[in-house]
Amino acid sequence: QEMVNILFENINEYMRGKDIIEAEKSVKYLTEKSKNVDLTGMKSVFYDLIEQQLQTIMLANVREEYFFQVIDPAIRPELPSSPNRILIVILGGFFGVVFGIITCIFTLIFNYFRKSDNG
Repeated sequence: QEMVNILFENINEYMRGKDIIEAEKSVKYLTEKSKNVDLTGMKSVFYDLIEQQLQTIMLANVREEYFFQVIDPAIRPELPSSPNRILIVILGGFFGVVFGIITCIFTLIFNYFRKSDNG
C-alpha cells in the first residue's frame, strides 16, 4: 500500500515538473516570437498558444493528482490471502518424509536384487 502510494506521488510530481518546465519554455519561446510578428492575426494565434501553455502551468500547480488520479486508494488487506504458509510447511514436510521413505525402500529393494544376482 505504501509503495503504491509513494509510486503514484513520485510519478505525479515528476510529470508535473516536466510539464511545467515544458510549458514555461513554450511560453518564453512564443513570447519572443510574438514580438517579432507584425500581423495582428498571427499575434492572436501566438497569444492563444501562450494562453494554452499558461493553463497547463496553472492546472499543474493546482491539481494535487496531476498525471494519475486515484479512483480507489490502495488499502492493506484485513486478512492475509493465499498461500497459507502453515499448510505449505505441513504438506511439504509430509511429502518430504513420504518421498524419503519411498526412496529408502526402493534403494533397499534395488540393492537386495543386485546382491542376489551377483552371488
